[in-house]
Amino acid sequence: MKHYSLLAALTAATLVLAGCNKETPAPAGDPDAGVKSVTLSLNWGKLTKAQVTPDDNWAAKAGITRIDIYFTTASDAIRYSKRIDSNTDATLWDNITGETGNNRIRFIGLTNVSRVYVVANDSEAIRTEGNISDITADLANMYGSKNNTDVLYFGGDEDLTPIGNEPADNVGATFDETGASISDPESDESMSSQYYSADVDIRPAISRLEIGKIAIQNTGSGEVSVQYNNDPEKTYVVEYNGFQPELVGIYMSNFYGTLTPVNATLGNYFPTPEETGVISAGLWDNNKINKTDDIAAAYNQDGITLYSNYATGNYSALFANAPGTEGDKYVYFNGNNTTCVPFNFIVPFNHLDGSDMNIPAESGFAGGPKFHFQFYYPADAQESYTITKIYDKALGEVDGNVDPVDDAELYNTVAAAFTIPATEDDLYYANVTSFLPEDEGDDTPVDIEPNTIYRMGEVLVTPSNIGTGTVKITKYNIIVRVEIIDYNQINVRPSFD
Repeated sequence: MKHYSLLAALTAATLVLAGCNKETPAPAGDPDAGVKSVTLSLNWGKLTKAQVTPDDNWAAKAGITRIDIYFTTASDAIRYSKRIDSNTDATLWDNITGETGNNRIRFIGLTNVSRVYVVANDSEAIRTEGNISDITADLANMYGSKNNTDVLYFGGDEDLTPIGNEPADNVGATFDETGASISDPESDESMSSQYYSADVDIRPAISRLEIGKIAIQNTGSGEVSVQYNNDPEKTYVVEYNGFQPELVGIYMSNFYGTLTPVNATLGNYFPTPEETGVISAGLWDNNKINKTDDIAAAYNQDGITLYSNYATGNYSALFANAPGTEGDKYVYFNGNNTTCVPFNFIVPFNHLDGSDMNIPAESGFAGGPKFHFQFYYPADAQESYTITKIYDKALGEVDGNVDPVDDAELYNTVAAAFTIPATEDDLYYANVTSFLPEDEGDDTPVDIEPNTIYRMGEVLVTPSNIGTGTVKITKYNIIVRVEIIDYNQINVRPSFD
């Protein structure tokens, strides 16, 4: 009778794997039957070696440092597990991660297994028992503001491929059922009677939004459609100048904080609050976010749901440097040389093998996360902001001019869209609730998918975007265009602490 384990002692139920299992007939149709040899190869591809060429503004350094390999039954009960760490197993690491050569590894003498899963960068101890679904990705461990490489990646092969009666050739390393490396597998008494290959795509358990530029339109114009009295609806142009609120925070909502990767089960939903005053002293007010679960304790911190500069009882500019000027814009942040403002969020994937990357929008998750730009704009600073002209777009600037005295009622009706409302705390918000593709001709919001980076080139805020809270009011929403690329782990951080 032999006891098999990998790396750590298992419970008695897990340990007792009899060598005589080869001779024990298995139930008909049992996918776990027999003693197996499994040759494993990993598809790193677009996950850790970029298939797009990063431009000068983005660092493209992969962050995978260790992988855990799990062999399970058809019901996902863990039978064997092995961790390979780049720091302690350099040779073996090269065997499994190399782009060329014998970049496969083989496990022999495995009983009661029919599936293999691979987890990369799990910060927890490797599991030696239980179910593979116990592995959970937690957004709290995926800080966007730090040079943190511990983003969980996941993949699996739930239908091992038979390869005939002989073990695969050209493997970098071979292990027995205890996890020990063996140099001559042909002479090992645990040699298997069934030979399989496993081809695993691993993907991040998260997606990511990267904000590359944040600006406000100090002087400019905008359009608003108004139906006044009994006249047909008309479009008016509103010109203004002197708009300069101070950016003090960026916040994320409408996301899930945990994911069980195998069954794509989401948990800890962080909804977009529907009332005003939901942010206090630079943090989400947990009493107004979720009245049943204390999710703020885990996620209400810099780099997860927010970036804020609130100290000593005051809101301060988010970025240390004064905003730069770019024509008639004030630019608060302009990412370059590996800087951006990043937010990570979890999106489930349907299939571990990399197929069918699209997911249906879930209840409460349609459109993906929302982003809220918080501004401090006291009354004395608003004194420099003025609406300089309003005119009927169809008639033109001269013939369509709306006089603020002679046409006061119409003027005020149109101007309302560009008027800064009064607040008690001098805080205002511009909310991003939807993303559009880069193509200017395509106004269909993008699907939020797993394993994807959304690069927001610029957030441009105008007076018509300013509201008093994070509520979903169309008038105040900003719709931005994003570059969509396959996920390539990159370590970037904002240029502020």
